[in-house]
Amino acid sequence: MVEEEVVVEEWEDLAECGINSMETIAIAAITMITTMRTAWVLVRALPVIISC
Repeated sequence: MVEEEVVVEEWEDLAECGINSMETIAIAAITMITTMRTAWVLVRALPVIISC
């Protein structure tokens, strides 16, 4: 659980509106594969991706 919280914080840093949202989605996809927590990670990542 702690690792995933850190990942979400990293996404928030990366998703500052200057970054290409496709890159953010790619990072999210890679993280989902590595954490094996697809649904939870996607739910946490969507607001970050959409916010820009």
